[in-house]
Amino acid sequence: MVDGRGIKYSTWCACALVIALALWLPHTAGARQGARILLINSYHHGFKWSDDIVSGVRSALDKDDDLRIEYMDARRVFTPEYLDSLRKSFRIKFKGHRYDVIIVSDDPALDLMLDLGQDLFPSTPVVFCGINNFSDMRLMGKHLYTGVVEEIDIKDTLEAAHALYPKARKVIAPVNSNATGVSNRRLLQGTIPAFNGIFEFEIVENPELGPFLQRLKSLRRDDYVILLTGRFESSAGEMIPIETSTSEIAKAGIPLYSMWEYYLGHGIVGGMLTNGFYQGKTAAGIARRILNGEKDIPVIRKSPNRYAFDFRQLELFGIAEDLLPAGSVVVNRPVSFYARHADAIHAAVGIVLLCLGIIVFLSIIIVKKNRAERELRRYQDNLEVLVEERTEGLNFANAALTAEIQEREQVEAALRESEEKYRVLIEKANEAVVIVQDETFVFANPRMHDLAGVPAGTLEGRSFVDLIWPDDRDMVMGRYRKRISGESVPDAYDFRLVGPEGAFIWVFLSATTIPWKGRPATLNLLTDISDRKLAEEERERLITELQEALSQVKALSGLLPICASCKRIRNDEGNWEQMEAYIRDRSEAKFSHGICPECARKLYADQSRKK
Repeated sequence: MVDGRGIKYSTWCACALVIALALWLPHTAGARQGARILLINSYHHGFKWSDDIVSGVRSALDKDDDLRIEYMDARRVFTPEYLDSLRKSFRIKFKGHRYDVIIVSDDPALDLMLDLGQDLFPSTPVVFCGINNFSDMRLMGKHLYTGVVEEIDIKDTLEAAHALYPKARKVIAPVNSNATGVSNRRLLQGTIPAFNGIFEFEIVENPELGPFLQRLKSLRRDDYVILLTGRFESSAGEMIPIETSTSEIAKAGIPLYSMWEYYLGHGIVGGMLTNGFYQGKTAAGIARRILNGEKDIPVIRKSPNRYAFDFRQLELFGIAEDLLPAGSVVVNRPVSFYARHADAIHAAVGIVLLCLGIIVFLSIIIVKKNRAERELRRYQDNLEVLVEERTEGLNFANAALTAEIQEREQVEAALRESEEKYRVLIEKANEAVVIVQDETFVFANPRMHDLAGVPAGTLEGRSFVDLIWPDDRDMVMGRYRKRISGESVPDAYDFRLVGPEGAFIWVFLSATTIPWKGRPATLNLLTDISDRKLAEEERERLITELQEALSQVKALSGLLPICASCKRIRNDEGNWEQMEAYIRDRSEAKFSHGICPECARKLYADQSRKK
């Protein structure tokens, strides 16, 4: 039982503690140094999706955190030249800068970090959000990367559209031909079979707003719903802002649905919406866990989507709120008293709860104080036993830690030995070993530099096509591009390289596809076969010369009937010919006439004697 003096003493202690905390905490908070965080946004300020992500990130960070935001503007400019200049700019801008964690939103920013992160921000954790079509292959070898994926839910949106507007039998879905549009179309086509007998689908490619609006006027409105999966163009081919095109289409009186929350409030009824705010908030929450010391946080693969609907559109189409899916959010609802004064109500409730908490806290302190005094006396009696047990545990833990350190050192030594063997194998190989990504050398061993006749270390960053002999470039680059895109091409073939002093050399190529820094590349082994090619050409030349020589020889064969006296030969017609004429007509031989010394003595013996 607690005596009155103990209660009074505990009460004064608790009050003093509360006052001390109230005076100390503001100074502590002001002196606290927040985390340094870099947010790389793929798009631009003013684009609602990007602004929502930034707002979500800010909502989950502490007010003392130092947040720096960089915009890539990749939605408006996405050419290779621009991205190359952006990489150079980042190398200059962030050289020597250090951050506690980096957050990237959407695919272009993640690709940039996968390319530059190891050089600019080594050992810095990276958290991503807004990533489409995520694959573990993309993060191969990247142990400091995690985040939350973005995944649109076409099926749930169409199911909600059917439940809220069951009279519709046809769906019009505009799509674009860019990378995002191709991905959205693939997801849509994969969803269509689930609605056989419910909806007929019409996909409109790269829609122009004017003709699209004109066509809507001729449709029976009760038969259709429109699923916005792409943006609209003007007659000049420019992209029209989403808020403009959506509000214009909504005037046609056909229910609109989508999968992105930035359409909400501009004319769509609603849907299962991907939300930039929750993408950013989830990513910042992961960043906060990392800053608190948590490691090996897995990627969140379930996109934080939610059902959301526009109250004004529900009223327009006569849709009751009790038909909405459970947990749906309704925007643009008339504001209630509670919503108008929510902050004041929350503050009042908070004050009441704080007072109750203080009362409970003081009561608990009193009870625990007396209980602690009893426990203290009991623990004093067993202190020596506890010290011995703790010492024994520490000794055991120390031995285990020592063994673990030794094992780790052995593993690291084996890893270093393996890396050294790999390096020696590549550098001393007789074959040239190169890795080509985006048609550019990203790795080349010394043998490749010898073949090309260039100094070591000068091939990385050069275009692969520069080293191919002009007559072979179309063939080699065509097969390279097909291999990268997954088409079937020969794994080995011969072609010519530009060698030292501009002469070509024949090489035998063996190629395969590999991932390199999270993106596809080709591993290529090249063997110099110039000597073999020269030998083959020499052999072909000799065969050709022999064939030409043989074609000029006419053979004389069989028995030749020849006169024993005059030496004339009987031909196939039975006539007797001079030997010279017979041989001349049946071979390439030609005759010239002269007199041998013996015949000269017989024919001109008289003249010889006269002399």
